[in-house]
Amino acid sequence: MLIEYIILSGIIIFAGFLVFGLTGFGNGLVMLPFLLLFISPKFIIPVSCLLGSFAVFYLAIRLWKKSNKKLFLRMIVGAIVGIIIGTYGLIILKGDIIRHVFAGIILLFALQILFERQQLQVRNMPRIVGLLVGLGAGITGALFGMGGPPVVWYVSRQTMDKEEFRATLVTFFSFTSIWTLATYMYGGLFTREVLLFSVYMLPAVILGTLVGNLLHIKINQILFRRVIAIILLGASACLFWT
Repeated sequence: MLIEYIILSGIIIFAGFLVFGLTGFGNGLVMLPFLLLFISPKFIIPVSCLLGSFAVFYLAIRLWKKSNKKLFLRMIVGAIVGIIIGTYGLIILKGDIIRHVFAGIILLFALQILFERQQLQVRNMPRIVGLLVGLGAGITGALFGMGGPPVVWYVSRQTMDKEEFRATLVTFFSFTSIWTLATYMYGGLFTREVLLFSVYMLPAVILGTLVGNLLHIKINQILFRRVIAIILLGASACLFWT
């Protein structure tokens, strides 16, 4: 890969993990639409999984005690099955199909962020909902490197506590990352090039996560989410036309 692409990738990945440090999710949501403009899905999605696992383990150690264990357990069973399905899809589907479906998901999620109510109401949902959310998150996480949207939707409607919300997301993604890494390895997706590129990008991951974690309390969350939504709309449009 040309040095210009490596530098550009580092900047994009730093931005993705800055968002992750702020919110507990969103690294793949922010960085993958832009990386997919010039890197193959079968290459960059395994890279995203490796880098995301590194960052999520760091935060999970710190936030485990604050997480909602009941919500986590409801989702994790479905996620185990979903990750197997998603990994198989990543292996057999063509890159253009993955890219365009991913663009559609990004578009829907960006619109949801842009027009959602500022104050959500907590609702007691049946346990089966958590299982289905975990299944969906496992499939989209393994196939697109983006399991966040279903989990964010579910957890945000089960708790209004900002710290519990963030901790539950991080805990869920730390466990699903382990299983995703195992299925990717079994599927032969971790090539020498993927591992080497991941090592090059580690400084961007560490710096982005640390800065995002420091800014977590200071930033205006509503304005931040609106800005992210507008950026994602642009990224989705670019992906549709590539």
